[in-house]
Amino acid sequence: MKQGEEVQKRLGDELRSIWGDSAIIPQIKERAEAWQKIVDKYLGKVELLRDVSRFSGDFGTFAKLREAYESLLTIKGLTIVNIKNKFLDPDVLGYADINMNASYTLQDGSVHICEIQLHLSSIRIVKEQVHVHYETIRTTIPRMVKNVTPEVSKQIQQFAIGRLRCSQVETALATLVEKAGGVFLHARLLMEQMEEMDAKSPGWKFDFSDLQHLSSSVYSHYDETLKRIFPLKTTA
Repeated sequence: MKQGEEVQKRLGDELRSIWGDSAIIPQIKERAEAWQKIVDKYLGKVELLRDVSRFSGDFGTFAKLREAYESLLTIKGLTIVNIKNKFLDPDVLGYADINMNASYTLQDGSVHICEIQLHLSSIRIVKEQVHVHYETIRTTIPRMVKNVTPEVSKQIQQFAIGRLRCSQVETALATLVEKAGGVFLHARLLMEQMEEMDAKSPGWKFDFSDLQHLSSSVYSHYDETLKRIFPLKTTA
């Protein structure tokens, strides 16, 4: 921890001088927080923890973000050892950044591995709003599924978040697909029913009760249509 504190101070000062207000220099990771991550994410493998000392940069455009990355290459004693471009593979919540591990050589010659993240401002703001939910899911899975591997844990996270993020449109589409039952003619008739609703009420927006009232089969569709055209006459 002492080495991490020294890196946080020395490298943090350098980043502030280069990035100005865009530099985000937090405190080093607390011992309890670090150990919890080792247990939950790395299954007790201490050597995999590389973000005791961590730094961030917050930039408004991709151009500024790239300039920030290039400036890192000019810092004496700093070597980028690993880069993960999450813009190519966002996490289960859609979050993306540039995540790096870097080695930093101290005055006594010792080397410390730290984490450096480069953020787009607009994405970081959203991250802060949803991070609490991500952490709840991330920490709950290992407690519910003993000895789960990081790969399986990620798959469970993707499934859980995918269900939570499912939009109304996707849910409506699933309902329509279920009603169509694989029959293309029925799918076409359902579309015509919705077009008819829209023609009667311009700007109409469906709700799920409307979807449930749509015809459940080709036969019921024709039956309902015939009843509208030839309403049953009641006898006195």
